[in-house]
Amino acid sequence: MPLTASSAFESDVSLTVDVSGLAHVLYRLNDGDPEVFYLRNPGGAWGQPVRLTSNDTLDQFLVIAALATGEAVAAWQTHGPDREVVCQRVADGTPAGPLINVTDNEVADDILALAAAGSDRWVLLTLRETPAVDELVVWEVDASGSRTESVVALGLQQRFLFGLIAVGPDGVIHVAARVAPIKGGSLPRLAHTSNRGGAFAPLRTVLADASGSDLGLHVDDAGLVYAHARTATNAQVAISMDGGETFATVLDLGAMDVQHVVGRPGGVDVFQLVAIDNLMRLHRVTGPALEGVFEVPTPGWRSGDIQFHGGVHFAITTGTLQFTSTSPAPAALSGDVNLDGVLDAGDVVWLVNVLTSGFPLTLAQLINADFNGDLVVDGSDLTALVSALAGGL
Repeated sequence: MPLTASSAFESDVSLTVDVSGLAHVLYRLNDGDPEVFYLRNPGGAWGQPVRLTSNDTLDQFLVIAALATGEAVAAWQTHGPDREVVCQRVADGTPAGPLINVTDNEVADDILALAAAGSDRWVLLTLRETPAVDELVVWEVDASGSRTESVVALGLQQRFLFGLIAVGPDGVIHVAARVAPIKGGSLPRLAHTSNRGGAFAPLRTVLADASGSDLGLHVDDAGLVYAHARTATNAQVAISMDGGETFATVLDLGAMDVQHVVGRPGGVDVFQLVAIDNLMRLHRVTGPALEGVFEVPTPGWRSGDIQFHGGVHFAITTGTLQFTSTSPAPAALSGDVNLDGVLDAGDVVWLVNVLTSGFPLTLAQLINADFNGDLVVDGSDLTALVSALAGGL
């Protein structure tokens, strides 16, 4: 799926894929005044770009989401007398309905994230800058332009760093944010809230250390909620197995540069995008485990050039973006600690060495070593593996 960019591109390109596999791209092109364009690929061939703006203001921070109907909704931040957040529904490749000014007020508003919420409804997360305090605001918008807002409490003496929004299969809206004390004294943290029960509860801490710059949020088709952040050295994904407010499972992914968690349309898999130098890797997460990898080559890019803003979001400078992927690697083989593709006595010996001498494991080995699936590698995994081999597994 090639998408060619040149120096004419500004800083924003946003990509989403709907349930049918159709790609929707929103990008900004500078033809003297930066304007917003929409592009899609029906039948696998890229159509003609559709211009969504024609004004004398600065339009930036583009995000796009696919609705359940196969239509798309695009949103961005525009600079007029003050900063406003607007959105436009797109059907069959052309604008459908009016441009909706979501915020429409006399203060500055910054767009943070966008998520679809069915066939004709979507949600936006914005930051409202008032003279007294900054407010994190969730907007529920429908195709008619009707909208409602809810303010998410940041907590006393807390400042906002960044946020994301997602909608679960039950319609519950989830918000994840990096927040930090205004006066310092402790690390930035990853916090979460939802409107389960009707109203947004105050943000609750999910990971106490979110001192890195990464943030991700995803709710899969089974209702599992994935939130991730990065410490100064390691990336971590916290998982709410019941879709609620309790994130009891935490995967430590090691020294990776985790950028975003995205879902596969129509499936329950979650793909975690990892940017390492000039190669992005998509690790497949099924439940609380990592499997396989997709590799997305991006020649000439650095991980610092890549941003994520709601959906899969690319910040293009110059050059060519080719969003292609190889087939996924084989699924993880539980118990295959030495990664030779076979369960045998060699795996038992390896696991014994791990448990007795602290022999280090790679991430893939660690996943396979958790033979009983309890997210802890200990003697019970060794017992289960020996029993399975004795039973002829």
